Amino acid sequence: MLFNLYKLPRLARGFLFSPLAKRAHSSPISMRRELLFFLLLVSLLSMAQPSQDCEPDVVYAVIAPTGLRMRSKPSTQSAVVVTVPYDSLVIACTETFGAFQTKESKGYWRFVQYKEYQGFMYDGYLIPRNRSGQRRISSLPNSKEEAIAEAADFTAQEMIPTPPPPALPPVDFTLATETYNYCGGVEALNPGLNWYGIYPPEPLSSEYRMEKVNVMIVLSQQRMSEKMEFDIRTDREDKSIFLVGSAKPLDRGTVLYLTEEMQNTLPLSLYPGQSGAIFARAAAESPQNIQLEALGSVTAGGDCPTLSNYQLLISTHIGQEKVQQEVASMIRMTDACGVPELLWFGDINADGYADALWASRTENSAQFALVVSQITEDTIWVLADTWNIQSCD
Repeated sequence: MLFNLYKLPRLARGFLFSPLAKRAHSSPISMRRELLFFLLLVSLLSMAQPSQDCEPDVVYAVIAPTGLRMRSKPSTQSAVVVTVPYDSLVIACTETFGAFQTKESKGYWRFVQYKEYQGFMYDGYLIPRNRSGQRRISSLPNSKEEAIAEAADFTAQEMIPTPPPPALPPVDFTLATETYNYCGGVEALNPGLNWYGIYPPEPLSSEYRMEKVNVMIVLSQQRMSEKMEFDIRTDREDKSIFLVGSAKPLDRGTVLYLTEEMQNTLPLSLYPGQSGAIFARAAAESPQNIQLEALGSVTAGGDCPTLSNYQLLISTHIGQEKVQQEVASMIRMTDACGVPELLWFGDINADGYADALWASRTENSAQFALVVSQITEDTIWVLADTWNIQSCD
């Protein structure tokens, strides 16, 4: 098999053209020894380093919201060559260089080219942009610049026509909580839906879980009043934070990852002048995170603070465009005591933006509001459902 001499490591090339190699011609025995040494050296080097003699010919786009690191070798322990921004195009080899797995995906290392940079990237956060059955990018005949230009031209000219905008994520969820001595309209609760419980992290974990459950409505054995009272339970021993019902099955698994510090801050109350940020699944910086900012003023304190002109502004990004919305009127009862409390946030409808559960209260009732993301030019959250609990007195 022929090989390109200029692709050999510098050490091997130095040996070939060294005075020692030239002197080997004077002695057959010495020449054989040096040849064996050289072959062993090349073998060891080829085993220690992955072959990069592949031709980048497949266009990929980076889908990691915070960008994707290019490494000098197919390993997370190797040096970072460059961080490639979200939605950037890279050219990759069809050949892979070992499997790799994260909590969220499985994939392979690929040798890639981005602008003037070359290295290895994990393809779990890459999506192909070549059309199935069409030609791939041609080889690199003259320069890297020409290959990049051809990739961009191929992507723009020969890709599948731009599809229509994806369907908006589902928002038709039913909200409930596991409740004892419930005095509300229990007939509105449909046990026949696909019900899921959102459960807090287990010890030594930071992962909230969404588990399939069966919901049961049981007549309370110990009534607190003269009213008809019910217990709402599930078939699990541990108690959920809340229950969500859907006509269609939902994606189960990890719903949210919180750091220990963030867990300790929930429930979160945002008074005027305070701000925060929430995310879909992973505690990391991302344009898709939702920023929270409270406005207004507190005019009276006590157990039931009075607010004036209270607003809760939320904002996020669609690509480079910023979207902003006022949501206090959606999640807070008009006669509520104080500010609404953020009890939970995560990604129920699996669109990459945070959904949230809020609570507000009066002296004898509480309202829970489930808001889910439906990103448009002027909307971030829509109200999916509310769940009200009243005193049975």
